Amino acid sequence: MASASDLHLPAGPPVSLPLKPFSAGAAWTRIHKNTLDPAFFGPPAGSPPVNRFDAPAGEYHVLYVGLSFSAAFVETMIRLPQLPYLERSALEERSASVLKNSLDLQLIDLRGGGLSRIGADNRLTTGSYFIAGQWALKLWEHPSNADGILYRSRQDPKLVCAALFDRPHARFAVESTEPLPALTSHWVPILRAHGKGIV
Repeated sequence: MASASDLHLPAGPPVSLPLKPFSAGAAWTRIHKNTLDPAFFGPPAGSPPVNRFDAPAGEYHVLYVGLSFSAAFVETMIRLPQLPYLERSALEERSASVLKNSLDLQLIDLRGGGLSRIGADNRLTTGSYFIAGQWALKLWEHPSNADGILYRSRQDPKLVCAALFDRPHARFAVESTEPLPALTSHWVPILRAHGKGIV
């Protein structure tokens, strides 16, 4: 249930959206369980929404990625900032993949003034998942047919993430996949910066 401090449900789609183009071949980082395809759009059919910009009733599916390894790692692995540690098993069951879009994409840019331009504020990317899902549905339905949402990480606002819609042309080639335990030099500095250890 949304509280009084949450952003309101969207009254309707804005006239125009702040769109940022990404040419074919742009690199995205996805951290995922080893059992899932690197370019998996979730949640699975028939499952309820789980993540921030998931469709309220399965109208579309979403691929969550980072514009960098750090963004993908922080959003996926440091979801509970109150915990001072990360379980090693969580690392061992995941890999990091670099994906490249096959065709040009346009994302709704919710950084900076983009939030205000659509009539929202930063609560859209940090507050209620229920409210965010309703906003995402309105943005997905917008006549611009945008391919997803570009937003700042809730855990580290310097980092940028994307929620990509499963549009027919949103296809991704897997450039590389490596298990997280093999990428110690990448994630150890991130854990240190966030004051986290491994158990």
